[in-house]
Amino acid sequence: MQFLKTTHVHFIKQRKIAAMISGALILISIISLVLHGGPRYGIDFTGGVQLRYHFEQNIDEGNIRDAILNGGIENPTIKKFSTRSGEGTDILIFVQQQAGAGKTAKVIDGSVQIQKSAADMSAEIYSILESAFADQKFEEIQKNMVGP
Repeated sequence: MQFLKTTHVHFIKQRKIAAMISGALILISIISLVLHGGPRYGIDFTGGVQLRYHFEQNIDEGNIRDAILNGGIENPTIKKFSTRSGEGTDILIFVQQQAGAGKTAKVIDGSVQIQKSAADMSAEIYSILESAFADQKFEEIQKNMVGP
C-alpha cells in the first residue's frame, strides 16, 4: 500500500518563504512580550506556597479569591475541584512568596528582601479563610513549599 506516489518536495527551493514566516512569528512573539510586560512566571519559577483545603459545603472560588485579596495576599491562584465522594469541595490555592516579616531573606533586583516563610503564609491564609467563612467547616489537607 502506497500513500504518496511522488515524494519530490523541494525544501531548499522554499527556504526563503519558510525563513520569512519564521522571522515574522519570532517578531510577533517579541512584540507580544514587550506589550504584555515580559513573561509571567508561575509559582514554579518564583517560589511560593501550595495549599489544599477541603470545604464540607460547595463554595465559589471567586469568594475565596476575594477573601484572600481583601486579606492582603497578592495574586492568589485558586482552583476548585470536587471530591471523589461528591461531598464538599476541595480548593487548591497557589500563592507566590510575599514580602514581609519572616525568616527567609532573598536578593531581588540587587537588594535583600525579607519574605514570609511558608508556615507564616499558610497560617495567614488559614486565618483569612476562617474569618471570611466562619459559617463553613473546612480543613487544611495539604501544605507544600514550592521553590524557584
